[in-house]
Amino acid sequence: MRIWQIEGAYGIDNLRAGETPAPQAGPGQVVVAIKATSLNYRDLITVKGQGGRHPLPLIPFSDGVGEVVAVGEGVSRVKPGTGCVRCSSNPGSTGR
Repeated sequence: MRIWQIEGAYGIDNLRAGETPAPQAGPGQVVVAIKATSLNYRDLITVKGQGGRHPLPLIPFSDGVGEVVAVGEGVSRVKPGTGCVRCSSNPGSTGR
């Protein structure tokens, strides 16, 4: 899976493209295939390290839309194919 993440230290110069294994849904979890995202001021603040210092590497991601592609054991409210929106309003969000 293709990602952009902050590596080594905070700052625009440390934002790198990379690859990571696709996630698997564990108990009570879902996996969402992201179809579209928006970059906003919250993401810039995260990249610059001004929105709280979280462990690196870190994927800065606040808002996006996608589709559920896998569900873990015990998940009953959604199923693969369900559309979803990620809209962060939690100031403690790590972007993961």
